[in-house]
Amino acid sequence: MRYYQLQEPHYAAPRIWSGTYRVERRWGLPGIECPECHQTWSDFRSYPAVDVSHLTGRKELEDGWPRPYAEYVRLAERVRPFCPPDVVLTPGSMFGPLHGTARGRFGPLTLVSIWGVLVREDLLQTLQAEGIRGIVPVRPEFKKAPSPALWELHLLSGGRLYPDGRFPPPPALPCSVCGWQDLSAYFSSRVELSSLPADLDVFHLVDAPLRILATERFVEIAQSCGASDVVFKEVETEPPSHHA
Repeated sequence: MRYYQLQEPHYAAPRIWSGTYRVERRWGLPGIECPECHQTWSDFRSYPAVDVSHLTGRKELEDGWPRPYAEYVRLAERVRPFCPPDVVLTPGSMFGPLHGTARGRFGPLTLVSIWGVLVREDLLQTLQAEGIRGIVPVRPEFKKAPSPALWELHLLSGGRLYPDGRFPPPPALPCSVCGWQDLSAYFSSRVELSSLPADLDVFHLVDAPLRILATERFVEIAQSCGASDVVFKEVETEPPSHHA
């Protein structure tokens, strides 16, 4: 089985489609200022299918600037009842559908910066008809909906980066309070084969949530609906997978 990372084309590469967007999410947990390790951080996980629109005091979730750790914990505890059990509520987690504007013509698949993945309605219908696993479609809140319609995919998490053997183990354990650990130097671009989910065809990596991976089956179906302004880069696995 081959796996591919979904990437935006180089900024200088010509685009096929004219579609542009200006979007954001209304709600999210703040970043934190940790009193123990003194790191200020957030990791921007997106949960578009988590609906906090009925949460009393949700206005507190409209400001994502870093706050004291205790404030983050308090807000995370308030959001937790609205989340499925598998949702990891890290600092900077964002909730609800995208809202904003979308103009022009869009390809079958569009990456939306740090926000996630948009799929054109014809591709969504094909993915569902083909039994692609792990997709939860969420309709964005555009001021004027494009035609054909666009849907966002709420993606689950699975898979982990593989440790880079050129470096010794990390010198310190994760922060005992906030969990921060700088592992950027200790992982390669490869993915640990045994960690890849057997029941998902498209997903975020657990320890690198801005990286979106897809199986070759997902990629083949996406490409069958036409060209997209998305680069599919094959991911190395460790130990190497045996390609059929």
